Amino acid sequence: VQITQPFYMGIHEVTQAQYRKVMDKNPSYFSAEGGGKKTVAGLDTGDFPVETVSWEDAVEFCKRLSALAKEQETGRVYHLPTEAEWEYACRGGPVSSPAPFHFLKPSSSLSFGQANFWAENPYGGGTKGKVLNRTCRVGSYEPNRLGLYDMHGNVLEWCQDGYDKDYYRNSPIEDPQGPKSNSENRRMLRGGSWGYYGVNCRTAQRVRYEPGNRSYGIGFRVVFRPGVRTP
Repeated sequence: VQITQPFYMGIHEVTQAQYRKVMDKNPSYFSAEGGGKKTVAGLDTGDFPVETVSWEDAVEFCKRLSALAKEQETGRVYHLPTEAEWEYACRGGPVSSPAPFHFLKPSSSLSFGQANFWAENPYGGGTKGKVLNRTCRVGSYEPNRLGLYDMHGNVLEWCQDGYDKDYYRNSPIEDPQGPKSNSENRRMLRGGSWGYYGVNCRTAQRVRYEPGNRSYGIGFRVVFRPGVRTP
């Protein structure tokens, strides 16, 4: 598919501090108040990705962020990315490389030290390493060529789209927005998480969950599309 309309994407996954500022709460498991507090004892998790958020939570965050006075002054309205926007951004823009991973250069493997994933199970001959077994500060690993961090691992990221396994066989070539029907009541996630094997952190890997699902492996990032005013 082709992306013809411009968009800006957050270089990081939405953090716990950012989520608290907008939503006045922090639902994260890996936080001082969360169920995983022993795992992160002594750590400032403000710059860790927010997790344990549903698709509905992420959409509500976008609405409240868009409603802030400073955002309204500039006309910025925030959304979740479409699947197509997410993959385009992950691959670093309009590149021809079919590589499954994209850092400053495309890569056919995923190794310990490149992303926060279950590093005992790397991909494509990648190097094994110690599993962190939790989220970590956003931006801890090398970005891709667009300057986006943690597109592989750390937390799965909610996308706007509903699920249809055959959607991209029949979708519009330009700027697909996801299927009009969502009969399975599932929403798409991309990128893999800290608990995922390397194979499941690939750029093209598609994951679907019910929109109300909350897990400490699920977060999100936001996009802003110039000229689009509807949250």
